[in-house]
Amino acid sequence: MVADRTIVLNKGSELSLADVAAIAAQPNARVSLHGGAKAYMTSLREAAEKQLAADPNRRVYGLNTGFGSNFLGGSAFKTWRSSIGDVAEAGRWLVKQGIADPAKLAIFGWSFGGYAALQVNYLDPNLFKAVVAVAPVTDAADVWSDYMGSTTRSFTTEVIGTHANAVEGSPVRHADIFKAPVLMFHGDLDLNVDPAASKSMDAALKAAGKQTRLVVYPGLDHQLDDSAARADMLTQSDAFLRKALGIDGH
Repeated sequence: MVADRTIVLNKGSELSLADVAAIAAQPNARVSLHGGAKAYMTSLREAAEKQLAADPNRRVYGLNTGFGSNFLGGSAFKTWRSSIGDVAEAGRWLVKQGIADPAKLAIFGWSFGGYAALQVNYLDPNLFKAVVAVAPVTDAADVWSDYMGSTTRSFTTEVIGTHANAVEGSPVRHADIFKAPVLMFHGDLDLNVDPAASKSMDAALKAAGKQTRLVVYPGLDHQLDDSAARADMLTQSDAFLRKALGIDGH
């Protein structure tokens, strides 16, 4: 039964699927994904995502904080099929339960969450009808190379897996598969995820004839910790989602 399953939101916090069903009264849904192993949700960032979900016609289900070594060992790039597969399954569950209209299901992610929002299109390009990715990792093979340059091969394999696995787990390598329009945001001073990641993804999607747009904010890092930039990101994301999902006459 639905009540027997739970979604882990963060350490020590769970939300039953029955609870999700109880609070989800509208057909439009956005799945918001947590960041990587060492990620944290600043109050400003959390408030920004809540503001995006403030529309009474939009429901958001999110995972927001990092999971440390457990995350690295169980659901990082090494086992991306499991972690990204879970994202796809969550979307299908929302549709199956009648919570989300399959024609109006979008995905939003930041950092590793942005990676997941993109990579899930490789597993199921028909599931999400719009993608918003903020400061996303787009080439796991680059991450693999970075690890190899600063650590041992054994540690790299432990965390990232094989190079072939990293290549397959890289959304930038699968731009031709995408069907949903993509909107990305990145700060040009991001030291966590190089802005080149979003630029490469944008270029690959354009080369494949896909709908894509990248917004780069000058002078900002991974958190986009600036009120004007946050307001702009939310405004553009809202307009993008409304148009892509055909909400409010768009």
